[in-house]
Amino acid sequence: MQTGDTGRRARKRRQRFIIFQAASVLFVLLLAEVGSRLLMWKLPGHDFRPTSEILADQSRAIQQLLDTNRQQAIEIHAKLGWRYAPNFKSPVHQLNSMALRSAREYSPKPPSHTLRIAAFGDSYVYGSEVDNPSAWAALIEADDSHVELLNYGVGGYGVDQAYLRYLLEGADLHPQIVMMGFTTDDIGRVVNRYRRFVDGHDLVLFKPRYLIDQKGDLTLLDAPVHDRQGYERVLANPQEIVRYAEHDYWYRASVYENPLYEYSGAVRLVSWLTTRAYRQQFDPERLYKGRVVSTTSSAFRLNVALLQRFAQAVQAAGASPIVVMLPDPESVRAARTGSPTRYQPLIDHLRNQQIVFLDGAEAFRKLPQRSDDQSWFAPEGHYSAAGNRIVASWLGPAIKEYAARLGVGTK
Repeated sequence: MQTGDTGRRARKRRQRFIIFQAASVLFVLLLAEVGSRLLMWKLPGHDFRPTSEILADQSRAIQQLLDTNRQQAIEIHAKLGWRYAPNFKSPVHQLNSMALRSAREYSPKPPSHTLRIAAFGDSYVYGSEVDNPSAWAALIEADDSHVELLNYGVGGYGVDQAYLRYLLEGADLHPQIVMMGFTTDDIGRVVNRYRRFVDGHDLVLFKPRYLIDQKGDLTLLDAPVHDRQGYERVLANPQEIVRYAEHDYWYRASVYENPLYEYSGAVRLVSWLTTRAYRQQFDPERLYKGRVVSTTSSAFRLNVALLQRFAQAVQAAGASPIVVMLPDPESVRAARTGSPTRYQPLIDHLRNQQIVFLDGAEAFRKLPQRSDDQSWFAPEGHYSAAGNRIVASWLGPAIKEYAARLGVGTK
């Protein structure tokens, strides 16, 4: 009898121990979940939404993009991925019939005694966050009636799309000088095919990209979704976005393929932390080493190869190429403290390859120290009206001096 009682007591102790262990695990998991959600709340600007919310927001954005009852600033483009819509007009932005940022139309060829410059690139070229007259391209043009500066900039472009736009349209208006604007964000755009893999709140747009092999040869991959029907397919089947993960550096399988990501804040936080740590410290394809771009990544090699091909294509068309570095806030701070800009390795390469360039950090480096230096940048990091004036006052004379050495333009 005692033996039976002893056995029952032992079983009860084991049951209580198992229950205690399970309760402890559940408590730790609950604590981790609550702590993770509190920590995510303390990390504004990072996307910790469940997968279902990401996909629902994606669908809303696609519906807006396809809404024919809205005036669209962006049009889907079969070759470029997207482009600003010709003749778009708003209180802040105006595009002409060739989808250049301008209220005016340009003649097929530059008038006599006129220097015509074409500028390709991203939102720093376009002049996002300011109106047409305040953008640096418009300021340079307005300062001299013998200078035309054609603004082909498009928000979100990397060097790959800017180069493709040049190949499609760049020689049509016969510029004498063709400029490629470059800012630090452009480094990672050439290894991306879907903008929302980079930032879940970004444009719901797909793009072409190039692949580069060990010999430096390039292969162009078309945008995986490049027409209205393609976007409608994604809208009908949001989960199929995973089909477009191939050849996209920014894709995170944990976000789209891990069922726990949907329900657990702890899983979302750990996923973000591990991805961030890997890309910053261990990934052989990481974009930066320390505070400057990594020269060993495919992204760097692609940017280098594309800038070389851009220069060759411009020269083949009878014009003169120039690369203009447009510094972001961090690069401006570095330049003003005597440190290398984030894109310094790319400048070193351009110099070694004898590709003509201008570094916009010079526009800011020698300005008097002020307490309101942040006034040079708008809330989203582009140049403010004041910043655009600084760029224009530096770049206008520099580009005309370059033209004078070439013997083109106003003579």
